[in-house]
Amino acid sequence: MLESVLDKKVIDYLKKNSVYFFKTIASNRAGIPDIICCVNGKFKAIELKTTSKQSDLQKLEQVKIEKSGGQYLLLYHTDNWKEILSAYLLK
Repeated sequence: MLESVLDKKVIDYLKKNSVYFFKTIASNRAGIPDIICCVNGKFKAIELKTTSKQSDLQKLEQVKIEKSGGQYLLLYHTDNWKEILSAYLLK
């Protein structure tokens, strides 16, 4: 599956569940997560992957987000991606 297909599925899921989010298109920093959410006052970041691995810059952004009290999910396309995403949003 292409990452763009997973991206659309995740965005549709977030919309269906009335989650505040935005899709990052381009930024002035490499490694920024694909989707930024706010759920129950919590900052949540989602990095989508299908086959590739998390880059070093993405790992660095994950550390920065988590050190700041935010939450970060590296979401791979698997048969149970919806369950993983749902559990993450409830944290």
